[in-house]
Amino acid sequence: MGQVWETVAEVLQTVLELDRTAFLQVHGGRRNGYYPRKLETTFGQV
Repeated sequence: MGQVWETVAEVLQTVLELDRTAFLQVHGGRRNGYYPRKLETTFGQV
């Protein structure tokens, strides 16, 4: 049974990687939830 679980895990990892790659291609390389950020402090921008 261990070999079956290993194979299933490998297939799922491959599918997830392909899904992530497709998402990044569609969204210009930005991951889900990404947006530009700036941090202003009393010492200037970080």
